[in-house]
Amino acid sequence: MSLLKRFMKKRTKPYDIKGANNRIIVVEENGCERELQPDEKIEGLSIEIYGSNNIVRIFKPFCSEGSIIKIGNYPEIHNDGAYVEIGSTTNFTKNKIFAFYGKNQKLTIGKNTTMHNCNIMLVEESDVLIGEDCMFAGFTTIRGADGHAVFDINTQQIQNARTSQVQIQNHCWIGESCLILKNAIIPENSIVGAKSLVTRAFQSRGGGLSYCRRPGCGEENRHQLVA
Repeated sequence: MSLLKRFMKKRTKPYDIKGANNRIIVVEENGCERELQPDEKIEGLSIEIYGSNNIVRIFKPFCSEGSIIKIGNYPEIHNDGAYVEIGSTTNFTKNKIFAFYGKNQKLTIGKNTTMHNCNIMLVEESDVLIGEDCMFAGFTTIRGADGHAVFDINTQQIQNARTSQVQIQNHCWIGESCLILKNAIIPENSIVGAKSLVTRAFQSRGGGLSYCRRPGCGEENRHQLVA
C-alpha cells in the first residue's frame, strides 16, 4: 500500500481505538443494541481509547456537539476495563470524559440528563452514577477519586482512598462551576448552587427540594426548600 493510501485510510477512520476487545455500542430507540461499525461515527462525539476491554454504550436519540470520551492516553497511559454509558439526551455539548491512571472505572449517566461544558474525571477505580432528568450548568467538574494517594507517614496506610460511589441522583440541578469530589452523594430532587464544593454524602429528608449553596457542601451547609 502506498504512503498516500495509508494516509488517506488513517484520515477516514472515525475513532482512534488502540488495544483489544474495546467496544462502542449503540442502543437504538427500540432497545436493540448493536456495535458501531468501523467506519461509523456518532455525530458530535469524539472517542479515543488506548487499552483493552473498555466499553462505551450510547443510547439514542443522542444529541451531542463537541464532546469527547477519552480512555487512556496514547502512548503513555494504558487503561483497561472502563465502562461509560450515556442515556438518551437532547443536549450533551462540549463535555469531556476522561478515564486514566486506573482500571475498571465506571460512569453511568441516565436518560434525559443535559450537560454543557462539564468535565468528568475517572481516575483510579472511580465509580460515578448520574441519574435521570438532571441538569448541569457549565464548567462543573466531577472527580470519582483524587488521583494521587496520600500515605500516613507512620503506618503507610492510604488516607484519601475512595470509599463509595459518587452519586448524583434523579432530577438534580447542578449550578455553574461546581466541584463534586469522591464519596459525594447528592440525593434526588436537589439543587446545588453555583461554585459549590461537594465532598461527601448528605441524605434526603423527603418532601421537598434539597438545596446546597455554600462551598464545602455537607450536612451543615444544606437547606431544605418546601415543595
